[in-house]
Amino acid sequence: MINTDYLRMKKCPHFDTCSAPICPLDIEKDKRIQLNGEPKCKLGKARRMELGADLPWKGLTSKELAGKRSWEAKSEKEKEECMSKVAKLGKITQFARRIQKDNLKDGTKHINAIDSDFTVSNLNKKHETE
Repeated sequence: MINTDYLRMKKCPHFDTCSAPICPLDIEKDKRIQLNGEPKCKLGKARRMELGADLPWKGLTSKELAGKRSWEAKSEKEKEECMSKVAKLGKITQFARRIQKDNLKDGTKHINAIDSDFTVSNLNKKHETE
């Protein structure tokens, strides 16, 4: 009789060639250790969650699971604040890429225009020294 836990791991497209000592699809993953420099699971998060849906950790890595629990412990207000910060960072990052691409000399003025609350003192200092 074939073990269902083995079959879950066998469904991973990397199973036959994988050398990661800890598999997020392994029911006994907590008994395993991983040394610095050893390979990590290469299977994408969505696919791992699909294959590991029956596991208590749903196929997530320890780090992903800690992040999920941290997020779930936040209040709705804290979640909204986090999402707002991520949205602002995304706008600034996209704009910074455009500035770099267009090779503009004075991009810091444009960043101030995007979000007046965003502190650009480090960017200004760097720009002044150039």
